[in-house]
Amino acid sequence: MLIYLIIFVILGFILAKFIKKPKIALLIALIISIAIGIFYAPMWGIVCLGEMAFGYFAFIFTRD
Repeated sequence: MLIYLIIFVILGFILAKFIKKPKIALLIALIISIAIGIFYAPMWGIVCLGEMAFGYFAFIFTRD
C-alpha cells in the first residue's frame, strides 16, 4: 500500500509540473481515479484521487 501512495503522490506532482492548465490536470486525475475505481474498488479510486491531489497541491504550494 505504501508503494501506491508514493506512486500516486509522484503522479500528482508530475501532473502539476508538466500540465499548466489546472482543469486539464484535474480531468486527467479524475480519469485515472475512475479507472482505478472500476478495476479495483470505488474506495481505492477516491483514495487515488486524494493522493494525486496531495501531490498536485504540494507542488503548487512549494513552487513559489
